[in-house]
This record gives sequence, structure tokens and C-alpha cells, in this order.
Amino acid sequence: MVESSLSVNLRELVISLSEALGLVSGRIDQHGLRVAVIALNLGRRLGLSPETLDSLCTASLLHHTGVSCTRIQPNLRLLDWAGANEVCREGAGLLREYGLFQKAASIVARSRTRWIKLAEDSALDAETALAANILFLADRIDILLDWQEELIIGRSRIEGQIKDLTGTHFNSDAVKAFLEASRTEAFWLSLYPRHVKRALSEVELPEPAFIGLEDLETVAGIFARVVDNKSRFTLDHSPGVARLCRLLAARAGRPPETVRKLGIAGLFHDLGKLAVPDEILDKPAQLTMNEFQVVKRHTYETYHILSYPPGLEDIRDWASFHHERADGSGYPFHLKAENLQIEHTIVTLADIIEALVQERPHRASLGRDHIMDILDHMAFRQTNFGPVLELIRRDFEQVVRVAQGLEDAS
Repeated sequence: MVESSLSVNLRELVISLSEALGLVSGRIDQHGLRVAVIALNLGRRLGLSPETLDSLCTASLLHHTGVSCTRIQPNLRLLDWAGANEVCREGAGLLREYGLFQKAASIVARSRTRWIKLAEDSALDAETALAANILFLADRIDILLDWQEELIIGRSRIEGQIKDLTGTHFNSDAVKAFLEASRTEAFWLSLYPRHVKRALSEVELPEPAFIGLEDLETVAGIFARVVDNKSRFTLDHSPGVARLCRLLAARAGRPPETVRKLGIAGLFHDLGKLAVPDEILDKPAQLTMNEFQVVKRHTYETYHILSYPPGLEDIRDWASFHHERADGSGYPFHLKAENLQIEHTIVTLADIIEALVQERPHRASLGRDHIMDILDHMAFRQTNFGPVLELIRRDFEQVVRVAQGLEDAS
């Protein structure tokens, strides 16, 4: 067990990761935050227990964990579509990998199930079933918002559509709670971008958990899967980078806590790629200038997402600076050698090597000589590569096995 002083507010981390899921739509749209505010408003009116409200909050923020492909995202605006329940189950399956997300996962798994069917599910307790339906209702309300007008102008239209679905899609008590909340301007005004995060913070919930390295690694692993699921070419990319980060950090004599934090940085390093459309990631030809700029945004998006929960500063920087270069030619901050540590170099080279040993849309995997030629050529300008590059050269076969998941990094 690695002892660590790291302590991260889990609820704040979940809020940030919800923002990452919002990137799939091509913009940060705060959908998860608004759904959480709506759902908690309704859940409180219906007397849900504090523990269920807490899980409903997490479920609302992370209910799109099963959606990483931009080609799927437009379907989420539909009331009923063939893949809805499958996407919910996939997201719930990922969330179940972490103990504190278990009840939230049960809510997410049924968050697109009609009430008429949900009410007959004997395997589900009544409060969890109601929470799942509240999430479905809150999601639908948010989708029906028209941002081209003042939100309250659309109140009657949204109320009418929700009433028509009472008893089939939505629980009648949940609809009643919505209609009561809808009478106040505050309900609608709280959904605007400048108010929604504060509105969520004002909801009385149980004290949030504070997590350490082990739990953070589990959560990072879940979101590495979300990111890597965007493309068949990246299904194991982030875990591969994480394994290489741990291997190279240990070989470089870094402290055990740093080794583990670098592994977490590897898991998180491509979080911002959720903003990159599928057709760009899978394009089998050279990217246009505009497409390349879209891809380059991912490092800053990662930096932004990981900046909210205090305690992640090292992991944030190591994850976000993997395209910075010692001569200042990198991005997004154009940092130079004096601003980069060996930890940054480890993540950078782990990312490069993992990509080179794997098949990609535009090429096959590369062999040792080709990879070392590429790295040596880069090292002419990137003088900070030297020490880590020697570690790679010395143990190249093991590096490749670890990158491909054929050997553990320990």
C-alpha cells in the first residue's frame, strides 16, 4: 500500500468528470449539472432519503458515462430509441467498478426505462426505481429546453409534453413534483450556466467522501475506458500509457507515490479527447489544419477539467502537458525545459511509445528500429528526453510488452 497525503473531494471530482462527458456533444454544455439540479429538486419534494439523493446526484452527473462517441450523442435527444437501454447498462457497468458508485449505477442502468415497466421490476426497491425515473424525467426536461428564448417562456410547452407522458414514461408523483417546481421562476433561472453550479452546491446532501490514491486510480480507470471507447484503435491506449508511466517512473527511481500518481496521469491524459468527433479520430488520412486544431484542444480541455478539484495539481499538469516540448514548440502552453519535470517527460514518451506500438487508422504498428529512430530524432531538439530515452532503450522489449498489456508494469 502506497501511503499518500492526497485527498480529493469525490463530489467535486464527479462534477468535473460530468463536464468531461459534456464534451462529447462538441461543447461544454453543462447537461449533467442541470439534470442534477432538476433531479434533486424533484427528489427532495418527493422525500427521497439523503443517501438516495446523494446517489441520484452522482447518477445525474454521470448518467452519460456509456456515451463517448459523437455519432451516438444525437440519439440522446430522442425520447425513445433502440439503443437507449444498452447505453444505460454500459454506463452502469463502468460505474459499478467503483464501490461508492454502486447505487448510482443502479439508477443509471434504468434511467431510460419507462415507468410503466419500471414499476413492475421486482428486483428493484421502490426508492431506487423512483430515483431512476426522476433522472429520466430530469433528463427529458433539460433536453426540451429552448436556449433561443428565455427558458421560462417554454414552461407551458414543456409542462404539456411531460403531462402527456405521465403514467407511461413518468411516475405521476414525479410529474406532480415537477409541475409544482415549475411554478417558480427560480426553478428555471437556476438552470442558466452562470447559476447552475451554485444551485447544485446549495442542495443539502450528505457530507462528500474524500478519496485517496487507490480510489482515484479506480475512478480514473473508469474514465480512461470512456475515452478509449471512442475508437477501436484506442481501446487500451490510456491503460497502456498508465502502465508505461509506472514502469518508467519506477525505473527512474521516483518515489512510490509519484509512480502511482503518474499512472493516474496516464489514465487521465486524454480526457479532453471526448471533445474530438469520431470521424476525426478515425480518419485514415492526413488531418486538415482545422481538424488538427480540434485535436490539439484536448490537452487544454484535460487541464481545465482536472483544475476544479483541489489536490490534483500534479496529476493535472503531468496529464495535460504531454504535448509540451522542451524547446517551446509544444502546446497548449508552449512551456520550455525549465518548466518541465521528468514526470512530464515520462507521460510524453509513454504516450508516444504506446501509440507507435499499436495499430492506427493510417498505419500498422511499428518495429523497434523504426520507433527508436523516431525517438532519437525527436531527442535532437528535446534535450529533456535523454534520461528517460535511455531507460527505454535499455529495456525496450519489456517496454513494448508493458505497452501492449502482455506484462504488468510492477
